[in-house]
Amino acid sequence: MVAGLIGFSFINGWMTAILAMGLLTIGEILIFPANSMMVDNLAPEHLRGTYFGASQFRKIGNFLGPIIGGYFLGHISGQFMFWIISIVSLSSIIFFTAGHRTFLKTTTIEAES
Repeated sequence: MVAGLIGFSFINGWMTAILAMGLLTIGEILIFPANSMMVDNLAPEHLRGTYFGASQFRKIGNFLGPIIGGYFLGHISGQFMFWIISIVSLSSIIFFTAGHRTFLKTTTIEAES
């Protein structure tokens, strides 16, 4: 997804637009099913519905994204906006890695008990 977002900042014709959209779409295809699988693996059986409900808070970005993106487009250049979005998306790797390590530690501790 980050490669597609960075590609959007360099659009200068149809080919770069199609390539950037293709990269973004491939990223979405890979990420969204993985989110559901991760929530399913994290949630205890009796709290699975609660975990899936809480995971829908990520949809707040669908509401705030156009507002913030429109502000950036109106006040700064579109290229800079896509660089900001790319950096934020790339930084999510840090949070995913930290969460995955915590999950593995708790899973290991439960398995040993």
